[in-house]
Amino acid sequence: MTVVGDELLELLKRCFGEDMVKKEWNIATKADDFWEILRGKSYIPRLDYAIGPFNITGSVLENIKKIDNAYMVHFNLIQSFIKKSLTSINGFDENWNHNPRCFIAIEVENRSSIKHRLGSMLNASFMGKIGIIVAQNERVLESFRRLLTYLCIISKSKLKKTRILIPKNIIIIREQDFKEELKRYFK
Repeated sequence: MTVVGDELLELLKRCFGEDMVKKEWNIATKADDFWEILRGKSYIPRLDYAIGPFNITGSVLENIKKIDNAYMVHFNLIQSFIKKSLTSINGFDENWNHNPRCFIAIEVENRSSIKHRLGSMLNASFMGKIGIIVAQNERVLESFRRLLTYLCIISKSKLKKTRILIPKNIIIIREQDFKEELKRYFK
């Protein structure tokens, strides 16, 4: 993550609530499920921002109901992000991740390599019911467009012998558009 400043953090807190927004969130923090056991034994993602409710206890079904409810409460905001995103390349499915760690997982991208961006996209998708990639400039946005196109081509290839996992719960959006929609939401 490149420093976006506290403006994004404050916008997120205004929209979702102070206690629902975590910056640089390690997905095993305060966990009492299997991720806590894996600490030190496995890669554990750290998201730039995570929006709760969180699925970090053994009460998975109850946690997922809370996350699904948050989706319904914030449905219009999510739809506004989708309208301004690259999501149309791959389609969007809010039910793609059946066991998210949080409601929304956000990664902010500026100067990373394409390999790092792929990792950010997968982390956001695997950890959130909704994964959001915030592109801080046009070059980064274009690289995500190329990455999504590549994944779509690979998934449709008749030559492939393995299944390619393409995240369908990802929203890739310009930083300016993301902030504008957050500001519009709490007016």
